Amino acid sequence: MKRLNHPIARGAMLLALLFTSPLFAAIAVIAHPGVSDVGVTNEELENLYMGRSHSLPSGTEVTPIDQSDGSAIRETFYRRVADKEQSALKAYWSKRMFTGKGKPPRTVEGDEAMLKEVSSTPGAIGYISGDKLNDQVKLLLIIP
Repeated sequence: MKRLNHPIARGAMLLALLFTSPLFAAIAVIAHPGVSDVGVTNEELENLYMGRSHSLPSGTEVTPIDQSDGSAIRETFYRRVADKEQSALKAYWSKRMFTGKGKPPRTVEGDEAMLKEVSSTPGAIGYISGDKLNDQVKLLLIIP
């Protein structure tokens, strides 16, 4: 997906999504309001959530937060961003932890918990159902 580099473009995209598509089918990638970046690509998200990177292209260190294991939104997120099913994801993290190369992102239970955690944790990024988006967090990307 193309990065949204201009605040007006981000706002226009959000408004278009609000009025023309069912946001419940979309996933909103969100960040703490203090994160200076204005967008992120699928590839950058994959690297962050798979533990291969710890910062955004600007150099901003971020902490990815995951939805709970087995949740529908988590399954959809990883399928769309990393092209991975949950079984492959578990195997991936088992291997990384065994070899000392990292551990998976911490998890929260549901969109409300994700909004609370991301809005209160500097450098945090996460994902929620598009229809739960509010002004307490910064929108980085909409995944249709």
